[in-house]
Amino acid sequence: MLWILEGDDVLKKNKEIQKIKDNVSPDSMFRYDSLQEDVSFLKDSQDLFSEKKFIVVSETKIDDFSKDIEKYIVSPHYFIFCVSKLLAADKKKLVKVPVLDCVTVKESQEKFNLFAFSDAFASKNKKDLWVLYQKAIRAGVSEQEIIGIILWQVRVLLLVLHKTEKDAGLKPFVVSKAQKALHSFSSSTLEGYMKDLVSMYHDARRGVDLSNNFERFILSL
Repeated sequence: MLWILEGDDVLKKNKEIQKIKDNVSPDSMFRYDSLQEDVSFLKDSQDLFSEKKFIVVSETKIDDFSKDIEKYIVSPHYFIFCVSKLLAADKKKLVKVPVLDCVTVKESQEKFNLFAFSDAFASKNKKDLWVLYQKAIRAGVSEQEIIGIILWQVRVLLLVLHKTEKDAGLKPFVVSKAQKALHSFSSSTLEGYMKDLVSMYHDARRGVDLSNNFERFILSL
């Protein structure tokens, strides 16, 4: 089965995805940034134990899947492809397939500054991090995006800690901010954060609810 979500409003997309997921009750869920080879492989696969997989691809184009669209529709698994915009000609092609539901999501005017998370983390400001987390979730920002930006900040801090400015390959402004933040972090602490964040990032891609784990991470700072 296949659904297509059109638009750039993350909050509305997530609501639609959750609604569909609740209706079909899959055995497992996976998220991908793009239409990768293993996603395409699943359209033709039948799990040995009849497990129904729920696959969300957050960014793709109709040309990426249109030639195999009927295979996705009749697949035993559930697919949701998110596209920024569908042309009128594309929509005419899609409505010819009766089992395809096309959900249109209008573009949101609200933008969320993810780098605020990296700044709050670098300053070990638990309160700001927690408030930002709540606002981001309400705005439809995925936990994967939030964890990704903090993971980036941890990597920057580790690079600056262990390499010279030239070897780190970072801009002077980024290095300067990292050097100030390093007074509050040890190498072992940062490596522990890296391990925890990488684990949470992969769980987020699989659709695991991370709200409790991420809040515990914030409180551990």
